Amino acid sequence: MEREVREDVIKSLDEAITLLANEDFVRLKDVSDHTIHNASIFQDQDSISIAVIIFAIFKIMERCRREKSTICSTIHLVLTKARDELACGREKQYREIIKSLFSLISKEDERLRLFIEHVIDQAQIKKGSKLYEHGISIAQAAEVLSISQYELMNYIGKTRLPERLDDPTGIIARLEFARRIFNVS
Repeated sequence: MEREVREDVIKSLDEAITLLANEDFVRLKDVSDHTIHNASIFQDQDSISIAVIIFAIFKIMERCRREKSTICSTIHLVLTKARDELACGREKQYREIIKSLFSLISKEDERLRLFIEHVIDQAQIKKGSKLYEHGISIAQAAEVLSISQYELMNYIGKTRLPERLDDPTGIIARLEFARRIFNVS
């Protein structure tokens, strides 16, 4: 893992751990969005995994307020352990803990299992759109996140993202350009 990526992942984990401890779940989305920046630059699985996990935690806490104390404390403990392993340079153990966290999120509460799996899937698609917004192709974003291009294109097509990315030039400037091309006053 690149040094810069490791430092950013540790910083993101620290922020997520603090936000969970303070039950400030809304800001978890911002931490997830920040982490996706490194993923767009380095296209590494570690940044993407953390971005997806933190976004999934945000969505779970946002929608499941009743069960949050049990889930929150368990996730807080696992995130802390993952952060400690990464800080000590034990990347293999860190990745195993992150993998187990995906499973833990799905198994923590059987009533939430289907919902949580859906949240994780949606988080991956949302983070794929963020990668695309940062200039990574749809094919690369889908490959890095292990999702289908169809799912990603379907999500991006429902957003206004392609319109925002295409051409920020205003209609008057485009009209003037067209007039110059066709020599029309």
